[in-house]
Amino acid sequence: MNDKKPNIILFIVDNMCAWTLGTYGNPDAYTPNLDRMAAQGIQFNNCYGASALCSPGRASLLTGVMPSAHGVHLALPDSEGMYPEDWCALDGFESLSGTLKDNSYNTAMIGKWHLGDYPTKHPQTGFDYWVCKEDGHTSDFWGDAYWEDGKRHVYEGHMTELWTNKALDYLQDHANDQEPFFMYVSYNAPYSTSGCLDAEINGKDKNPFWPRFENKEMESMPREPVAQEAISYAMMINQVAPQYGFQEEIRGINNMPRLRNVFSQISYVDDGIGQIMTELQKLGLDDDTIVMFTADHGTSYGQNGNWGTGWTTIPFTGHRHGWSIPLIMRYPGRIAAGQESDLMVMQTDIYSTLLDLAETDYTPNGHSPGSSLAPLLRSEKLEGDFDAVFCEIHELRLMRTREWLYIKHFDKQNENELYDLLRDPGEHRNVISDPSNADVLAEMDAALAEFFKEHAAPEYDVWNGGTMVASIVPPIDEAPYKAAYGEDWKPIFPMEA
Repeated sequence: MNDKKPNIILFIVDNMCAWTLGTYGNPDAYTPNLDRMAAQGIQFNNCYGASALCSPGRASLLTGVMPSAHGVHLALPDSEGMYPEDWCALDGFESLSGTLKDNSYNTAMIGKWHLGDYPTKHPQTGFDYWVCKEDGHTSDFWGDAYWEDGKRHVYEGHMTELWTNKALDYLQDHANDQEPFFMYVSYNAPYSTSGCLDAEINGKDKNPFWPRFENKEMESMPREPVAQEAISYAMMINQVAPQYGFQEEIRGINNMPRLRNVFSQISYVDDGIGQIMTELQKLGLDDDTIVMFTADHGTSYGQNGNWGTGWTTIPFTGHRHGWSIPLIMRYPGRIAAGQESDLMVMQTDIYSTLLDLAETDYTPNGHSPGSSLAPLLRSEKLEGDFDAVFCEIHELRLMRTREWLYIKHFDKQNENELYDLLRDPGEHRNVISDPSNADVLAEMDAALAEFFKEHAAPEYDVWNGGTMVASIVPPIDEAPYKAAYGEDWKPIFPMEA
């Protein structure tokens, strides 16, 4: 009898909503390997990120707690000297990688990290093998820097190719180990910011899947007017921080070359995952490995007139595509093939689900709202309610059910929102002022407050006097809290002028 615990491969991509995959119904997508993974396991149709930005979402995935409990409310700036050497945002928390390491797993981090000091040169939070993209953000998919064994390297090719090759090398090196492995493969594609997409479109190098989409009409993508919230953000950024270039994001809306490039990047990642899955089978590890695919957060590609994350509007946006993330799991012989689940699932459920499936000993972090999905995957009774999700980014918090979406802002200058999803699935008509919705509004407002009362840590609850790890654009990000708490309020690591 083999008592060895299962291997685990966790694939995570950067800035991608679930709807961009073929298995989630997009007719323009070319994702045969992820479609096959879903057919061989289970696909969750209503999984939502804890945040709509990368660093907070990744921290929530790896700890099972909300941004208001781990303190990473925004993407961490790539600013050398801003953080102590070898600092990690997960220090002081139980992490997925650290817990698996404590349970005799060999652990590998391959790709984007974006949760530590800059640059993050050395392994963090329980990882043994470490090959890490230098920047948390992506300005170009080609010729980027990374760190391995404490040394800086530059890969002249496409970074998706590098991460795939490093994962294949790791599998081959550890195929015959006595202990199980946990491989965290973190692709920095498809991304959504205009810089990296335009750099490839205008450059001499194109990823191998660009020809498939070069002349595609992309009929699945929306053709909506640019939202006023996106225009307001672009104007504000241009005024207070033009060096960031984020005002370019509104030019992505209805921009065919960018849309085509997004989908080509997704296909390139899919191809890399297919290579890794094929190698897993060749090495005889297929039946002994839990495989999960997900994203750090969603992204809008023109839906509701927005482009990018839930952060690239003023006020921030809570619309579906900025928060909806794929969640696919495969474990032959344990997870039955061909399943789909419409449960309302949160990114914070991943931590306990993987640890339970691997039958490891672990202690959930305090304030965690996460619930293990492992009983469902084993065809057992699932405890708890899965009829609502709760999310947050900075001064926005939201509650989503199958029938309603409620968005609440900390900044009183911004209007709260309520959408009737049965009558308005595209979330275009804010009905918060309709008197007939007063009871629904009151119920959801109370539920939202109760959720964060239970799952926020006082020191990081920015809605109640707490702080955050860092801000991206201080004049915008810090303004509502300085207005509420005084000019002395600041993040733990303030951005130097």
